[in-house]
Amino acid sequence: MKKFLFILFTLTLCLSISSLEQTKVEANSTKVGELISTTTEYLEDGSYIVKELYIVESNYNARSTEYTKEHHLAVIQYSASDKVLWTYDLYGTFTIVEGVSCVATASSYETTINNSTWHFSNGSSRCVDCYVYGAGTFKHKILGITTKTINIDVRIECDEYGNITA
Repeated sequence: MKKFLFILFTLTLCLSISSLEQTKVEANSTKVGELISTTTEYLEDGSYIVKELYIVESNYNARSTEYTKEHHLAVIQYSASDKVLWTYDLYGTFTIVEGVSCVATASSYETTINNSTWHFSNGSSRCVDCYVYGAGTFKHKILGITTKTINIDVRIECDEYGNITA
């Protein structure tokens, strides 16, 4: 009986520890849509920021040259040991008239903090012409003292043919 309880305790402990650590694979597996592009920026302290651009949905009408596209840009900071620190997600909807025009019609953002020493402020998103802009500030604080500030200033752009860049 003691052996059984020891094994049960060990398994429970292992599962608890593994669920506390969020790795790159887990963070990326929750994204919705088709990944179009990824860029990585390495920082001096060994951490890095990954930007992932996704096509979430396209609504085509076979009888019209007008359609909508929804896109998602994820900005994710990883620690030097590959743990997710925070995520800024920018979402945009575009209305496209094939070969004629593109207009950004909706924007939103959300953030996720995975490390309690990071804080987010000044978040925003907006539409201007064929762009969706997102902004905000992440601050790393220890004992109330800001040790690092990362400003987010990103955009998703769509052209009159539905091509997307970030």
